[in-house]
Amino acid sequence: KILKDNEDCIDCQVLSYNGGTAVFTVDPTISTYMAEELAGWISWNMIDLSTRWIGTVGDNQGVILIGDESGSNTLRQYYSSNATDNAFSPILEVNYTIRDMMFYNNETMTNIIDLNDYFWDSDADDLTFTTSDDHPNINITIDEELNTVSMYSINNWNGTEYVVFTAYDARGGEVSSNNVTIRIVMGVTTTTTTTTTTNPPPIVGAIDGPGKPGDEMTLIPGAERNFIFNASVYDGSGCAEITEVKAILWENSSVAFNSPNNNLNHYVNESCDISCQGNDGFVKCAFNVLYYAAPSGDWRVNISAYDGINRGFNVSMNYSLLDMTGMNISRESVTFTSAGGAIALGGLSDQTSIKVTNLGNVVQDALVSGTNLTCEIAGPMNVNQIKYDTNVGKNYAAMCGILTWDSADTCSELSESFNLAPTTDGTPSERTIYWGLEVPPSGVGGSCTGTLYVDTIAN
Repeated sequence: KILKDNEDCIDCQVLSYNGGTAVFTVDPTISTYMAEELAGWISWNMIDLSTRWIGTVGDNQGVILIGDESGSNTLRQYYSSNATDNAFSPILEVNYTIRDMMFYNNETMTNIIDLNDYFWDSDADDLTFTTSDDHPNINITIDEELNTVSMYSINNWNGTEYVVFTAYDARGGEVSSNNVTIRIVMGVTTTTTTTTTTNPPPIVGAIDGPGKPGDEMTLIPGAERNFIFNASVYDGSGCAEITEVKAILWENSSVAFNSPNNNLNHYVNESCDISCQGNDGFVKCAFNVLYYAAPSGDWRVNISAYDGINRGFNVSMNYSLLDMTGMNISRESVTFTSAGGAIALGGLSDQTSIKVTNLGNVVQDALVSGTNLTCEIAGPMNVNQIKYDTNVGKNYAAMCGILTWDSADTCSELSESFNLAPTTDGTPSERTIYWGLEVPPSGVGGSCTGTLYVDTIAN
């Protein structure tokens, strides 16, 4: 868990924890954060585990750790059946997601899937299987004895179709797999008088990462934020054959996926992390996204895997990067003086200024407020004695806004048309606010101090 100022952090979300390093998100404040291990728990990588689960479950679903006679443990995910008699209520299980398939249109894929690896019944009932009918151009058959799946393209068709496998135990138990994507590509073959060889490209599974509804990507004012996208991969000749995994994150309404890289709307990771076991692998692709990246609901991710000969890929669409406001103030204090010295009673200060920089990704306006000024002699001095404007050189009487304690909108030039644009190339986008002070004719003296606030609002 994450501690914030030595208390449980209720607004912290742990993304990962490994080898003493915790990665988590927070709503940033000036606080001290630390990770604390929870002793006595069995832990595993939930990101890896969740990619192998199907998306739809029935009642009473859950995870349990099962030991076998050899002493090893396995994780299984359970689903309740729809049988009403508890004495005859077999539980069917899908161990993990059936991977997507890809092969050539002139290939016959024999026993490509063993359904016994994916479905399990706690009562050890014999299972029967069916397939959905949403693959009219692909012939899919199930061996009734072996429960293995074979498939081929009808009339050498090529394209993408889908299939769902459903298991039954004849006593009311029923469960379906994930929706398996089957991509069939035109066969590229090298033929001799006796053999035909093919090398299908790697298959990249569904992409998972931040940015979907309810989990939109949020940025950090004036800084960069790391976003991680994950996907499973499969290579029939061995995952170790994959020599390169590349990812592209781009804002689709403004640039193409193969556009030049830039921090506004196009990011590239040339070398994603990959871990392999047999033919299967798992990739993690990270992007460091700058604070002024374009807000949009049409960001997309492309992850591709290259095995030295062929490249396979997958694309995930409609990721959301949220609007973000944020400003930087150029100085910690504003000093009012007259010709470099004290201001006479009833007199006016010289005009002073602060510079404001846009640290967000949207056009911003501003509201200002302040407190009365506490003086060394008598006082206080009313906050209304301070005025402000967006134009340099105006005399005090003509300045647009009168400062108040409650951010009252007394100058629309600041609150409605300040129009501080976000940067598009990293060069700071700046504007200046100018200030003036009129000292009362009596009742104050010495040095007077107060607090000035500048609040940013989306235009």
